[in-house]
Formats: sequence, structure tokens, C-alpha cells
Amino acid sequence: MLGLIFIIKISLTCDVERDESIENVLPYLLKIYQEYGIVGTWFIEHDLGQNYTKYCGHVDEQFPKIVEQLNEVGEIGTHVHFREINGAFNANFEFQENLIGNATDSLRNKGFEIQSFRGGDHFINNDTIRILKDLNYIIDSSIMQGFSRRINENFIIDHRIRKERININEPYFISSSNYLIPGDSHLLEIPVTNLILFRSKPTIFIPFPIPGNNKIGPVSNISYLLTKIFGLIRTDLPLVILFHDFTFKGKRSLNYFHHFIDQCSNDDSIKFVTLKEIKKEIQS
Repeated sequence: MLGLIFIIKISLTCDVERDESIENVLPYLLKIYQEYGIVGTWFIEHDLGQNYTKYCGHVDEQFPKIVEQLNEVGEIGTHVHFREINGAFNANFEFQENLIGNATDSLRNKGFEIQSFRGGDHFINNDTIRILKDLNYIIDSSIMQGFSRRINENFIIDHRIRKERININEPYFISSSNYLIPGDSHLLEIPVTNLILFRSKPTIFIPFPIPGNNKIGPVSNISYLLTKIFGLIRTDLPLVILFHDFTFKGKRSLNYFHHFIDQCSNDDSIKFVTLKEIKKEIQS
């Protein structure tokens, strides 16, 4: 049975339109989840918005009732971008520790059992692993194998495939000395699924089609087809589909997503799970 995981990042960008998107879109998504009895992992942003220009505050404080409702249809996780107030990228240990610690405390103090993390921009390094272990996280889902992005002149986020990683979407317990390969850590990496074209550097990758993105047209049937193909190829690997709440702009994109969920829910070979449920299955 194919484990289908939706990772939803709930974000703010300090503007009226984005705030309204949370209030309008998420209740509709909740109805879909409740209608089909499905679950997902909801990563709650806690710092800067996507444009990295202004501090936005905490989603869990601005929309507490919505976050509580999301917790009822899945799992709440932590999501931060490693940015200073002025938008500059910062990967220093002390900065990461303070940022992740504050986000974790904010959610756990509200009663949420926070055990899953996702770094903004797919960022993670060995310091992040150390901090997550100290904060008793059990899952990270920051890696997208094949992903490469230059943050600035001196820093590149590089998840391109290495010889040690052949099955690129296979969950693995992270090495304490190298977050890209298996090792002795209790922290389970569950990579975001993507399609990669193996060529000379830089690696070209294609994110798995996002069911709700109205910019790429009615992709419900295409996404479902690729989901089935993936399940036929690797029945032992979960399929992790990532999107933001602001992906859903307008009724069309919500309808696409609703149709995709309907197709998957009527397929006995597909099961909706959270990241924590995947970890339980791996350990059982």
C-alpha cells in the first residue's frame, strides 16, 4: 500500500492578502480532510515570510483556532526560515538554536506534540541535526534529493545525489556527521519526493506536480497518474507531496485539489498518513 503524505506549509508574508488566504483557504481544506477522513502533516511557520523582508510573527498566535483544527486532521510540525530580520541568510549554530527553540516552545506550550521539522529553502546542516536531537525531534523532512540552490555568493544548499544515496526517496536515519547519508542518529529523514534528471552538474530536478497549483493548470489527473506509477514502481516508499497554503488561490485550484483527493481516496492502494505514522511503520 502506498503511503501518501501531504506536507502543508502554513505561511505568512505580512500582507493582508496572505492573511486572508489562511482564513479562507484552510477552513476549506479542513472540510476536504474531514469529508474523506484523511490526514496530513502541517508545518506551522514561525518567523519570516517567503519574501524575507519583514518579521511576520507566529502563525499559531495569529490563527490559534485554525492551528488547533489542523491538529485534529493530522500532525503539527515546525517550519522556520533561517533569516535575519533584514532578510540575510544565517546558518550560525546560535542563531539556529534560538530560532528553532522559540518556534518549538511556542507550539509545545500550546499543547501540540511537536516531533517533526522542516527547514525553509530545504536548508539543513549538521548543526540543525544537533539542535533537533537536543529538542527531541524524531523526524526531519527538509531534504529534497537532487535539489541545489545558491543562497548567496558564499553559500549553496546542495542536496544533489551522492554515491552513498542510491534510493533517493527512501527514508533514512541521519548520520550525525553528514545529514545526506544514513548513520547513527535517531532522527529519521523522510525526503520530499521529486523527479530528477541525472545529468552533469548542476543536476536538474522536477518537483512532483502539486495538485492545488492553478499556475500549472488542471493537474489533478496527472498527479494521480504519477502517484499510481510511483506506487507501482516502489510500493515500499512513501510519496511526500509538498505545498504551501498560498498555493490555493481561487476556487479553481481548490477544486483541482478536491478532485485529486477524491481520486486517491477511492483507490484502495493509497493510504494517507502523517510523517509520524511513517516512522512508526519503519520501526515496527
